[in-house]
Amino acid sequence: MKGPTRMRELLCVVMVAIVGGVGVVSGYPQGAPLSACTDMFPTGHHVDAKAIPAPFTLTVSTTTIAAGQTVTLYMNATGDNSYPYYEGVFVQARKANCSQQEPIGMFSIPQNDDFLKLLDCGGQTASAVTHYTSSHQTNKTFTWTVPDTYQGRIYFRATVVKNEKNFWTNVFSPYLNYADDTSADPSDYCTVRTTSSVSGLTASLTTAVLVTCFGLMWSF
Repeated sequence: MKGPTRMRELLCVVMVAIVGGVGVVSGYPQGAPLSACTDMFPTGHHVDAKAIPAPFTLTVSTTTIAAGQTVTLYMNATGDNSYPYYEGVFVQARKANCSQQEPIGMFSIPQNDDFLKLLDCGGQTASAVTHYTSSHQTNKTFTWTVPDTYQGRIYFRATVVKNEKNFWTNVFSPYLNYADDTSADPSDYCTVRTTSSVSGLTASLTTAVLVTCFGLMWSF
């Protein structure tokens, strides 16, 4: 019986290793994937977003816009000693109408930038900015062009990553609007995803694998 028992042991080791690998994927060092374009949540980190106020700011060169205008964005660390830099970013322009959350407009980044790259979210060219390395950054500048066909209020939304276990999905710019719209800005930004469900899934899979292994070990 030694041979079959040994085979069962090896099978259990392989199964646990495969499931364990699901929980140790090391984030996205080369930037956000297209699968994250909708909720902008880094599921590969397998932890919830930080609930404390973000130690990063996303500011803009102007809050009054016109069709075809270029807006400069500034992503800065605030100097918090616990989070003095960031290693990853993911930025989109979104409509203030929360029922329509596809990205709009087109971004551009400085030539030869060694941290940022463009991403085509929703099939739209350069509709997002993300990172392609995980180096330490304290400030980055890039631009966005107002679309010719949209006339509503917009804002910029960012997910900012300090490291695999520390990130924020609720970094927002001020609202931007056209000069002839004098209505008040919304009191709240659109709701963002802050929790990860992958950890629970991984735990369930691990439990199932362990139960199966015990069954295999005790079967004759």
